[in-house]
Amino acid sequence: LGLDVSLEQLAISRERVPSVSFVFLDLFEEAAKLPEQLRRHGVQRCSCAFLDIGGDRRCRQVLRGIQLLRDHLDLRLLAVKSEELYAAMAKWTGQKGINDGHRLSDVPGFLRCLDTSAPESAKAQLKKQKRARRVQALADNKALAEAESAEGMCWISRHDIQAAFGPNFKVERGIGIVGVVGAENARPGCMFLHHEQQPLFQASNLACLYCDAAEATALTALGGTAAVPVFWGQGGGEALQRFLGWYRSVEILPRDHAAYQDAQLLRFMEELASRSRRS
Repeated sequence: LGLDVSLEQLAISRERVPSVSFVFLDLFEEAAKLPEQLRRHGVQRCSCAFLDIGGDRRCRQVLRGIQLLRDHLDLRLLAVKSEELYAAMAKWTGQKGINDGHRLSDVPGFLRCLDTSAPESAKAQLKKQKRARRVQALADNKALAEAESAEGMCWISRHDIQAAFGPNFKVERGIGIVGVVGAENARPGCMFLHHEQQPLFQASNLACLYCDAAEATALTALGGTAAVPVFWGQGGGEALQRFLGWYRSVEILPRDHAAYQDAQLLRFMEELASRSRRS
């Protein structure tokens, strides 16, 4: 069983070694899922593992990965790829040969010398969590797109959509604008709706703009009542977007409208405020 957080590498691995199962799993965020994944793929017991999270990763991160594997697997052998860990072992044992093996007679003492007890900073933890969420979201996005494309629904990468509008295309608050904002010839080309940020659209055709009233008025006034194509997805670049159809702006709802008290919208705003405080 092989694990990775790169969709590209997973695809390459599956093609090169079709007899092995390769699955998406972030060891640092989802280690508790390891036993379940093993059972799901018919592995009764995992006694050997190879850990490669990048040969240039810091010792603290490598040792964290080792500990997670030891916590969740009954390992007899663990091979680790790490330049910094290798150098530290060479220094500890006094052996300088690049190709020499290093046998540790005092493993606890060696681990103490690495001084890995200092906790990871909150900023580093947040960055790691954001990356994990982004990678998982892309994996979910691809899986959904493949399933719905088979049913005849249209999915296009955001990169290709933006390229189709040419070099003067810019996205403001999810609205794709052709031309310079404020110029007479500026016009909306399309709209991107991030599925996590739009709790009201699919049920009520209400799109949320996260800005002040003046900016919302200026953006919605660009196209008047002209209809634009609307895409539903998450992220930029190669993230896939589902074409929902053509929509036009009718009005900006007043602040006393009942939609502002929708439970899903309020939950999202609370989560957004919480993430903003952490960052």
